[in-house]
Amino acid sequence: MVLVLLLSLIGMLLLIATNYMTKKTRCNGTWTESRFHSFIKSALRSASRRWSPIYTTKKNARIARNTYVCSRCKNKVGNKDIKVDHNNPVVSVEDGFVDYNTYIQRMFVEIDGLTAMCKKCHDLKTLVENKQRKANAKYIVDNSYIKATITTQHTRNI
Repeated sequence: MVLVLLLSLIGMLLLIATNYMTKKTRCNGTWTESRFHSFIKSALRSASRRWSPIYTTKKNARIARNTYVCSRCKNKVGNKDIKVDHNNPVVSVEDGFVDYNTYIQRMFVEIDGLTAMCKKCHDLKTLVENKQRKANAKYIVDNSYIKATITTQHTRNI
C-alpha cells in the first residue's frame, strides 16, 4: 500500500516536472514551441502544394496522357510515380533549418528551381540529403563533445 502510494507520488512529480520543462506558451497555453513550429511548417508545406510552378514543372515533364519522363534517369513513369522536387533543398543540408524567411524563399521557387523526377530518383536524392544532414548534425555534436572532453581533461590535468 505504501509502495503504491509512493510510486503514484513519484509519477505525479515526474508529470509535473515534465510539464514544467516543456512550457506551453502558444495557442492559449496548449502548445509547446516545438508543436507551434511543426504547425507552421505543415501549413507552409500545404500551401506549397498549390504553388503554380510545381504544376507547370509537372506539366512540362508530361509526354503523353498519364506518362511523364524523369529528368534524371529519363524513364517514362505514370502519374503516381512522378514527383516534383526542389533543386536546392528547402532545409539546407549544411545548415539545417535557418529561419522562416529562408524556409519560405527556398520552398516557393520558380520553375527553374524545380525538377520533375520519378519516385525512385526522388527517394534516392532524399535519402542522400537526409544522410548528409544527419552526418553534419552528428559532426557538430561530436565536435562539441570532443571540445567538452578536451576541456574537461585539460582542467583535470591542471
